[in-house]
Amino acid sequence: MTKSLIHILLVEDNPDDAEILRYELKKGGIDFTISVVDNEKDYREQLVQQPPDIVLSDFNLPQFDGGLALSILKSVSPETPFIIVSGMIGEDAAVNMIKSGCSDYLLKDKLGRLPSSIQHALEQAKEHHDRLAAIMALRESEERFRRLADNSPVLIWKSDAEKCFVYFNKGWLDFTGVALEDLMNGRWTEYIYPEDKDRVQQAFSQRFDRREKYEMEYRLRHHTGAYRWVVEIGVPNYLTNGEFVGYLGSCIDIDERKTMEERVIKSQEMLNTFFSESLDGCFILVNQKAAHVNEITKDDPSLLEFINSLTIDKINEAFSHQFLPTGELIKGKKFTDLISLDESKTKFYFLRLVEEGKVKYNLRMQRSDNTEMIAEGSLVALYDNDNRVTGCFGIQRDVTEEEKEYENLKKKADYYQRFFEEDLTGDFITRPDGSFVMVNNTCARIFGFSTPDDMYATNVKEWYVNLNDRNTIITQLIRDRKLEQVEVEMKKKDGTIFTGVINAMGKFNSKGQLLEIIGFIVDISHRKEVERQLLQSQKLESIGTLASGIAHDFNNILNNISGFSQQLQKYYDNPVKVKKYADTINLSAERGTQLATKLLSFARQRKSETMIVDVSEVIQEVVGICVDTFMKKISIEVSVAPDLWKVTGDKSGLFQMLLNLSMNARDAIIERNEEHVQGVLKITAANYEVKDSSLHWFSTSAPSHAILISIQDNGCGIPENIRDRIFDPFFTTKKNGTQKGTGLGLAIVYNSIKTHRGAVTVEGEPGNGTTFNVFLPAVESNSAHLKKEEQVNYLAKNNELILLVDDEDAMRELAQELLEEAGYRVVIAKNGREAVEIFKEKNSEVNLVVMDLVMPLLDGGQAYLEMKKVKEKFNIFFCSGFVTDELITSLLSEEHLKALQKPFKADQFLKMVHDTIY
Repeated sequence: MTKSLIHILLVEDNPDDAEILRYELKKGGIDFTISVVDNEKDYREQLVQQPPDIVLSDFNLPQFDGGLALSILKSVSPETPFIIVSGMIGEDAAVNMIKSGCSDYLLKDKLGRLPSSIQHALEQAKEHHDRLAAIMALRESEERFRRLADNSPVLIWKSDAEKCFVYFNKGWLDFTGVALEDLMNGRWTEYIYPEDKDRVQQAFSQRFDRREKYEMEYRLRHHTGAYRWVVEIGVPNYLTNGEFVGYLGSCIDIDERKTMEERVIKSQEMLNTFFSESLDGCFILVNQKAAHVNEITKDDPSLLEFINSLTIDKINEAFSHQFLPTGELIKGKKFTDLISLDESKTKFYFLRLVEEGKVKYNLRMQRSDNTEMIAEGSLVALYDNDNRVTGCFGIQRDVTEEEKEYENLKKKADYYQRFFEEDLTGDFITRPDGSFVMVNNTCARIFGFSTPDDMYATNVKEWYVNLNDRNTIITQLIRDRKLEQVEVEMKKKDGTIFTGVINAMGKFNSKGQLLEIIGFIVDISHRKEVERQLLQSQKLESIGTLASGIAHDFNNILNNISGFSQQLQKYYDNPVKVKKYADTINLSAERGTQLATKLLSFARQRKSETMIVDVSEVIQEVVGICVDTFMKKISIEVSVAPDLWKVTGDKSGLFQMLLNLSMNARDAIIERNEEHVQGVLKITAANYEVKDSSLHWFSTSAPSHAILISIQDNGCGIPENIRDRIFDPFFTTKKNGTQKGTGLGLAIVYNSIKTHRGAVTVEGEPGNGTTFNVFLPAVESNSAHLKKEEQVNYLAKNNELILLVDDEDAMRELAQELLEEAGYRVVIAKNGREAVEIFKEKNSEVNLVVMDLVMPLLDGGQAYLEMKKVKEKFNIFFCSGFVTDELITSLLSEEHLKALQKPFKADQFLKMVHDTIY
């Protein structure tokens, strides 16, 4: 419907045509006012001053046209309808005007439908206006809904009438941790638990089609990646006019509640299963006469009345079998019918049950055949809503036979207890978790405790130097069921480290699970020290054996140095010969350095240092010693795989092991010498894929990759009857002359292989030589390699000052020349005392102290300690030929100081200077 009075703006330049329009409007019953304009200026003013309800416009005017009038109207009042009234307008022009927003067009000679056209245009405008208002209201409502939804802790979604999801609130996005676009177009179902997906989609689709409210539970993926239970409610969404526009839904996280419900159900199922399947007798007693907690006393007659009224309500099969008859014969009986009533004892148990809610008991019961059974069990009280005890749940075992055995075991236990406590070895029983069950006095004393009670508060894991040893012991015990003569480093209460030998056996249950470790430990620290000294003496014996060859090699080296030094003095002005002689002297000096280093490393006492070792280099070093020292009638053949894998171990220990095997082969060749056979020593090394299961590895499991080193000789061989003893300490077959031995060479070999968790086999027969095959586990990465130092010029950066301390003039001159060539300033001291005085004066200027360790008046270690009194922290490293003083080596370790071995190369010396300063 239009309003009663319509204001019309007419764009017309012909007054006659305007009058005709008025006539037609009145004729059509239109109640109107009209304003007429014929130019753009007046048209624009009328639109602003008196906005019309509708505009009628001629199409062609002298200075104006209908197209421009429509364009202006749309920019000022786009909702106002516009009708073309023209004497002539082409069809194409009329279509373009309609496309531009014109409501209708009429020809002036056919104005009969003008009133209806105006009426229709105004009604359309009103409908359009109402629709826009509705849309704006809907948008405002949507915005309010989104603000409310995004601040709600509930997960909210919205779909359209085509089942497409068009909205998810912030809570939903935060819960799933995904962006809105990843949830649209049905992709939100990807975050439903796979087993729930079809059920959810089917339920949603069915309810949607029937426009029904629904509620369902399913699992939705949380932003943590876990699936959580949610309950979803969906309701159909209608506009105020009843139009269906989709569904609104909300979800609430119920995972904790759901989990709790599942636990309750599972617990109930487990309880029922436990009750019915338990090997112990389970039962429930009920009593119609409930007992009030804290209202019954020991002498209260109601206590006995409560006990006598307890009836068996439920039992399992095991409980029935304890009394022989079927369950039906027991169920419903009084509990007192089953027990040999000791009134005092029974009252005590049930009074505790009423007071504390639970009690353990030991009662004599009567079977159906009148035999007596001793039952041991527990009772747990059952309560009503008033906190009164209405019965109890019980579980019991038949311990009749155990009680009989107990007396016999008690007698034996007294005997074993005395044996355990008085044993001279350290006896212990521990659990797999490391807690102590029992220890005797000797074991406590070994670990520095006054009594076993003091040790129970600790855990056995605390007393292992390396906890991996404990893990290895457990693994081996589970595998072999026992341990024999396992050596392990342990520590006492005061921190003192000692070597213990453990023998142990495991106690296992029927499923093979380790329950306890029963063992014996002996402190063999004293024995190990004696062995260490004997092994050291064997090293020195080996050096003595090699002495003649070493002396020969050193004489050759010294002869080269001396001879070519004289030649150098003679031809000092000949650059070519100077270069040649200097190179020869340098090579000879390097050869002497290498030989001295090997001997010192072999002879000195030291702790093993584990690192990645290139065994091919060790073999070459051993071969070099053998070539230099063995008799020339022994041919040495070497074959090492070019891609030989590395091993993890102690390089010095491997060197000693291979040298001992080589010397052992040499002695076997010498012993066969009377046959005038050319001696051959073959040393081979190759990569080895471990497939032989018969090898005995000194580890919990065999490695997959190893290297195989074979030492083969054509000597006298080893008789079968002594082959099992050759690795025993002090066992030797060398009896005559220079071949008399200590019996420690192969013992060292055996211990080294054991330390490296390897394996060894021995092959050969008397008269046909011997082959020792040594297997060593390879490192995990076959590409492991030793890094080599890059050649770098280690020059001074800021003309730093270095205090150089050495009592050897030549050494001072050489070091000073090297330092000054590299750009350093140098101040000299000839002994430790002089160095301390210079340091007191110039400590603020000195950037580095380079000091010999062994000097007269004040050695390097003492001088360092005096310097620390002047300045707590400063840069220093030591130079020395060979350090044997334990106090000095201990000082280097404790202070984290570095030392450079003499003789050294120039670049080694300058690198140490550079690295220490910078």
